[in-house]
Amino acid sequence: PPPAAAAAAAAAEKAARRRPLATGEHEVVVTIDAALGLTMSVQVSGGSTVQDVKEKLAAEDATGATKADAIGLAAMGASGGKADPLPDATVLTYEYLRLQTLAAPAEENFPKAYPAPRPQDLGPPPASSVGDAGWVVVGGVDKGGILVRAGQATSSAQLPDRLATGSVVEEVALQGERLHYRRLTGA
Repeated sequence: PPPAAAAAAAAAEKAARRRPLATGEHEVVVTIDAALGLTMSVQVSGGSTVQDVKEKLAAEDATGATKADAIGLAAMGASGGKADPLPDATVLTYEYLRLQTLAAPAEENFPKAYPAPRPQDLGPPPASSVGDAGWVVVGGVDKGGILVRAGQATSSAQLPDRLATGSVVEEVALQGERLHYRRLTGA
């Protein structure tokens, strides 16, 4: 296409991305740490604001230590390497379905780390266990626990029961972000 037509098409696409979200549910993906590939998704409806996204992100913290006002968000891939924070009242558009967090929140906003408690009734772990790696399930508060799959692949069959929030598991093997575990407490 001629340069003028290509420029007009690019301008139309840019204008479409800046329209407010239509009525209904939309997924906003927030990159927490690009180097680690760490992202979180939240569901919002048309008319939602940046503040709504921040509140949903804070609500996902099972410890309650993360506060919405401590989270800074910017459009993903902001130019120049330095992203400007989006004002809380900014109404989400299609351009803002991918966001990134800004500078790490102040250290006092992070929960303190403690080793997983050893259940009294089970005694010491079996000799065949791998180290003392213990994990406490903190996710899935609003869903009755976290999803469990039959195998390592994310495409493997989903098991019917979830691993309950608050359960303590022992690490058998950790490959990337996939944990093979032995349940010590919980359901």
